[in-house]
Amino acid sequence: MDSTALDFNALWRKHGGAGPKPYTRSGYEQFGYPDDAVLLTQHLYDALLSGYAGQSLDRDAYADLDDEELSPDFVGRKWLVVVDYHN
Repeated sequence: MDSTALDFNALWRKHGGAGPKPYTRSGYEQFGYPDDAVLLTQHLYDALLSGYAGQSLDRDAYADLDDEELSPDFVGRKWLVVVDYHN
């Protein structure tokens, strides 16, 4: 691991992250990392999803498997899962 990755990891931990920072993690971990899926918090909703409120699906941004319209009541009852896919 180069020194830049080590600096990113130290910064990540300083701000409350656990384990390797997402940008420096191995993409080949068989079972992923514990924070690959997290219960949606108000902070995450505001930062990532609030602009899509009232929509049930935006394939470029998010998908709700229950096909519910996105709303603040998702906080605390829905999971945020990062999916990275490539052609």
